[in-house]
Amino acid sequence: MKKELKKIEFECPLGIDHQTRRIRKTIWSFLVLLGISALLSVLMLFLGVKIVQDNNHKFCQVITGVTSVHIPKPAHPAKDPSRERQYEWYVKFVELGNSLGC
Repeated sequence: MKKELKKIEFECPLGIDHQTRRIRKTIWSFLVLLGISALLSVLMLFLGVKIVQDNNHKFCQVITGVTSVHIPKPAHPAKDPSRERQYEWYVKFVELGNSLGC
């Protein structure tokens, strides 16, 4: 003789069974976490852009200070190679400042 097991069913007051309610809660939790993650990602992106702009501003101040004194091109670079290198660095900094919009 086989005994039949009685299946106990609970009536949900809203007419929704427990499995459906658990699935809805899981989906809702996932969507909330996804929204929080997206919001934090956007905030970090804006913060990163602001930090880069601030650093570029500081870098422009340094380049402007370095290039504020004009370095003339040496007439005889072979006689004084250090002045030629100094002039080359000055030109590089001026070009870098122009490329950054300083």
